Order: sequence, then C-alpha cells, then structure tokens
Amino acid sequence: MLTATDGSPDTFRIEIWKTADDTIVYDNQIGGGDTADPTTASAGGSIQIHKG
Repeated sequence: MLTATDGSPDTFRIEIWKTADDTIVYDNQIGGGDTADPTTASAGGSIQIHKG
C-alpha cells in the first residue's frame, strides 16, 4: 500500500505485506491504521516501485 499527499510538506506511507498470510514485511508508520494520514515527510527525490 502506498499513500502519498501533495502538501507542505509532501508526505507518504508505505506498507508491504505477504498476501499468503498477511504478515507485515515493512511499514514506515507502524501502529497507524490503514486509513491514517501519512506522516513521513518527503525529503525530495522520487519513489520508484519495482515488481520483483
């Protein structure tokens, strides 16, 4: 799941999980509900998502 907001500052949240058993692999906002506003500010650059 990737959630991003265009604001001042721009913020994002990334949560990755295994679909087989719903195990969370990565979450940059641990404890935040799935509908919580993203809180990590972007420091610039770009985000690229690659299918592995």
